[in-house]
Amino acid sequence: MTHKRMIKIIYPVCLLVASALVFQGCSKDNSGGGSSGDTLSYIRNYSFEYNGLPSLDDWTSYQALAINMSNSTPPGGGTWSVMFETSWDPTNYLKSTVVAPQGNVQLLYSLWAKAEGLGGHAEFYVIHQDSLAVRTIFNVTDTTWTQHTAMDTLTLVSGDSIGVRISGAVSQLITGKTWFDLVKIRKIPNP
Repeated sequence: MTHKRMIKIIYPVCLLVASALVFQGCSKDNSGGGSSGDTLSYIRNYSFEYNGLPSLDDWTSYQALAINMSNSTPPGGGTWSVMFETSWDPTNYLKSTVVAPQGNVQLLYSLWAKAEGLGGHAEFYVIHQDSLAVRTIFNVTDTTWTQHTAMDTLTLVSGDSIGVRISGAVSQLITGKTWFDLVKIRKIPNP
């Protein structure tokens, strides 16, 4: 077989294999976060995983290299959680912000968390056109997985956003770790 003939056969085969690999990589399930697929949560990747693989999709971080994925999870938490080590850097956090539902709404903020040593915190917030309002703060102190929840009633208009920011503790002297999982914002139906 000549060299030119081999190239004519190999090139289409390689192209076909590469196309199949690209298509397979694009089949990620974005129907909801974590293993439970809670489509009512505004935070889509609330369990820090897609299809059983660790993921920070839909989260923003300024220190992504400092974020650790952990196999320690709460009940119903799938396979992965996120873990922060205490840091001197206040930008060591993750946040997720989404378009807010409009009108008079009741929101349920919830997450599971635990700490070892100095614990971090979570802030649920609303961004209006001219301001940011932190609505609820959860300080993480328990050494076992604990669920934190809060209800909030507010009026939201077009252009508003809702979100959450999670972080480890900030300290130069004291060490600690903080784990988060199942971080959700859900709209409670009006009666």
